[in-house]
Amino acid sequence: MDFRRRVSLLALGAWVLLLSGCFREELTIVLNKDGSGEYHIRWAYDIDPIMRPIAEKPRKAVTAKEMSEGPVKCTLYKVYEDTKDPALTWTEAVYKFDNLAEALPILESRIKIGPRYTFRGDRLVIFLDKEPSEYDGTSSEKMRGEARLTMKLPAPPESANGKVTGNEVTWTFSGEDMQRILKSDYGTEILRASIPASAIKLDLRPRLVSTLENPAEPDPRDMDEIWEAGDEPPVPAFTARIPVLNADRDEYNAKVSVLLPLKDIKLPMSYEGLTIKSFVVNGEKVPCRLNGQTSGFFDGKNFKSSYGTDTYATDAHEMLAELQFQLKSPWAKKADRLEAKVQVLTPVKTGEYSLECRSLEKPYPHLIIPGESGGVIAITQIDRRTEGSIRFTSNISQAYLCRAYLDTCYGLRYEGAIGYLPDIYRDGFAEIEKLDPQSKANGKRCYSALVRLPKIPEPPFQIVFQLITESERTECTIIMEDVKFYEN
Repeated sequence: MDFRRRVSLLALGAWVLLLSGCFREELTIVLNKDGSGEYHIRWAYDIDPIMRPIAEKPRKAVTAKEMSEGPVKCTLYKVYEDTKDPALTWTEAVYKFDNLAEALPILESRIKIGPRYTFRGDRLVIFLDKEPSEYDGTSSEKMRGEARLTMKLPAPPESANGKVTGNEVTWTFSGEDMQRILKSDYGTEILRASIPASAIKLDLRPRLVSTLENPAEPDPRDMDEIWEAGDEPPVPAFTARIPVLNADRDEYNAKVSVLLPLKDIKLPMSYEGLTIKSFVVNGEKVPCRLNGQTSGFFDGKNFKSSYGTDTYATDAHEMLAELQFQLKSPWAKKADRLEAKVQVLTPVKTGEYSLECRSLEKPYPHLIIPGESGGVIAITQIDRRTEGSIRFTSNISQAYLCRAYLDTCYGLRYEGAIGYLPDIYRDGFAEIEKLDPQSKANGKRCYSALVRLPKIPEPPFQIVFQLITESERTECTIIMEDVKFYEN
């Protein structure tokens, strides 16, 4: 079992293969006064015979060195069969760090295991509550096994649901306990303990959780070979849907997604006024309009359509645009020329603006931004399911809005993916105009957007927006020539 893909029993009560088998898991956490420490992890699983063909597929061996990242060093990683019970496969790992606060984002993204830490008054609280998980809704008639968490702390702990011995506290969960947690509501307490805040040195300001990415290997075939083989290609320079009927009744009868080359433009960039100046097919200039947003922020990673869906390009310097144009001949195979103009805003200064959420219910908070990029951001919906999302309405130019984050109270920051919604989502437009009475007079346009997040924890937490406060503006021309259509 690949440790980097594993969801721990002790993490959030979400289990995959173990639901139909037997599990044993032990996590020992050692924390020192200076904030350094170790995570010792040992687990075994006995997969149900029905699941074994899946679980026993060959996997690339993982070394301790590969499991190290930044301030977290993996000093031991091994997988072996139980000498007394061949059906059990054991995995052991040891992670060491000099600063728990700096290690938490790595531990969160890489091993997904362990409790949360937060300061409340004069106490450091160690806790774990039921959180949303991709395995919510799974169930099992019976879970067999045991999970144990032991914490060795720099001071005697207090705990209402753990067994305390000196400076140690231990929680033990049976299969029935696990099943009960799995079926419980979000926010249900799983474990809790505390020590004096003065007993340990920790700076728990939110730090960005890194993401483990596994990009697909590039396909060596050209686009024609991919299509002829009937395979699904990545988005090429153009993908077009070309109808044949009633072409003369609709001036914009063909749709195309195009990846605009930005090789001469420094990233990240903000942009405004993206327009199509010329679109030539079969030697004839045809009417063409841009669907979706004409302004926004692009950093080479956020390949988003106007509906917030992912579209991955083969080059970071390619930005997705959606066009609709007139096509008189259904036999057209390529565009002779595309010319686009755009105002590029290179960020000189940025600022972060945050609002606090103390409840998942309405009324939601709003944020009034001063200065050049000023306007209003109002939260209109919080969806806490597996992949959490926060919908907001704003009249701040999309070119000024760079990124969105969620800051937890336990030292983690999650980055969100912003996707802009079509105008049918008009949530909060009237509220924005009340909060910013000069909005219409100043020509500001309201829009709705969605911030997709890995998870949304129990309140309180902060939603943070990064905005451009000062930029340099230049006009750029983008030209593409002799580009084939690929029908989808």
